[in-house]
Amino acid sequence: MKILWLSKIETNKGWGCERFYKAAFEKENIFTVDVDFQVKKGKLLDAIPNGDYDGTIIQRGTGYNLPKYVIKRLPRPRILLFTELIVRHPNQHYLFDEDLFDFFFIRGGNCLNILTTQFNINETKIQIHLSAATPFMSNVKCEERNTKPVFIGSLTPRREEMLSGMKLDVDILSLFGDEMLEELRRRQFVINIHAENYIDTETRIFEVLSSGATLITEELGIECPFIENKDYIIFKNKEHLQEIISDIQSYFLENNSTQITIGHSYVDRVKQIMLIISENFSIEKKEFKT
Repeated sequence: MKILWLSKIETNKGWGCERFYKAAFEKENIFTVDVDFQVKKGKLLDAIPNGDYDGTIIQRGTGYNLPKYVIKRLPRPRILLFTELIVRHPNQHYLFDEDLFDFFFIRGGNCLNILTTQFNINETKIQIHLSAATPFMSNVKCEERNTKPVFIGSLTPRREEMLSGMKLDVDILSLFGDEMLEELRRRQFVINIHAENYIDTETRIFEVLSSGATLITEELGIECPFIENKDYIIFKNKEHLQEIISDIQSYFLENNSTQITIGHSYVDRVKQIMLIISENFSIEKKEFKT
């Protein structure tokens, strides 16, 4: 099978999930023609090789707004994989037009509600597509983990306010890609805080749990496949987080990282996409010419 895959695979090289999707497609013997729409903005159609395709997948969230006339030229079925919270990106709402895409993979339950109520998209054309456990460079586990709680990521105003007054008790690191993943292997307690005031199940949830660390997080979306107070610790507000940090050792959870990873790999996510394509659309190659 040959799929046209539009994403930011070059733009996010070294830290984005695009490389893990790419490896998963290869493992499933799916050949993808990869085009970075951010790098090729303004000349995207010319950047796509002529040929026959079994369909198009566009991985979106942020970045260059693809013109509708460009999308309409791409081979069907056209699948939109929207990997961000829809409510946070109103400038991308023009994509949720049934004339543009044949199927939508979205991040969670709140996204599903927006598509069915605000955009009147039939629920049969939508499926929740969770993040995945990120593969680590090695399977070697750290024998001794740093027990000081850590927050790893970008400091949005909301996160900065939540962590204010705790900077002596919490390490705050801005790490991404492999550097971030390896740091997770060295930590026992990792804090997750939503970037804005929207409930979410971030990719970081899967990354932390697959590393074997104990996750301390705000409330997660209803789509979260993990179990509160079994797989992770939940805090209700800033005061509750401070209480947990002040007595951190009593909140230790002995996670089984192997079990956390099962069913939540990028191969599992690719299988989900390809099952929808094979079961819902006739697979016959469509020719693309610039």
